[in-house]
Amino acid sequence: MFRLAPAAGVLLLLASLSALATGPTGIGELRLAMTREQLEAVSPDSVVHLTAPLAPLQSKHYKHVPGVDVFTSTVQTPFDQNPLHGAFKFTEGTLLSISISLKNESNAFDLAKDMLSAKYGEARVTDAMKEQQCVLRNGANYKVRHGKVAYLWWSEPSDVGYVETQLVQSIVDGCAISRVAGGAIESRSLIITRHDQKPEEPANPF
Repeated sequence: MFRLAPAAGVLLLLASLSALATGPTGIGELRLAMTREQLEAVSPDSVVHLTAPLAPLQSKHYKHVPGVDVFTSTVQTPFDQNPLHGAFKFTEGTLLSISISLKNESNAFDLAKDMLSAKYGEARVTDAMKEQQCVLRNGANYKVRHGKVAYLWWSEPSDVGYVETQLVQSIVDGCAISRVAGGAIESRSLIITRHDQKPEEPANPF
């Protein structure tokens, strides 16, 4: 039976996210640059751990990239009582990114954001959400929202390179989607990715 992590466990999670003050380089004992064997060997007693063996990603929407392998599993976290779906991308045999889907109907997204902000400060927010006015044939109208909001943290260079952490809320919607599918398609996720170098910020003309 699942037991919620005690306060000490949550503090351990925050402390283990990174020794840096700018952003994490993993979550719990799941660390970027791990091998597949190391990832699967993380103890089930850890605050964050896999609850199923890694399996190759099976999706018609994913286009395989040479040299990159993607595996899925379920992950126990302090964000939800039940395991969450996770995807793990490997390149040259080491972990390149961790992606964890956060359930819309729970407070997992807000809890993850609060934990990250408490440890690393407020995120940089990119809001690309848009509103669209829809008009029906009978003249009635309504609005839909679509796009994404991302909360971003960066780590400084470490033994795994630069690390980008994103909490992303995406909404796919439109006039046709709302009428045919019956509403917006929303997803929320935590994505931690390592990069060889940090992308340059665009020049600020102001």
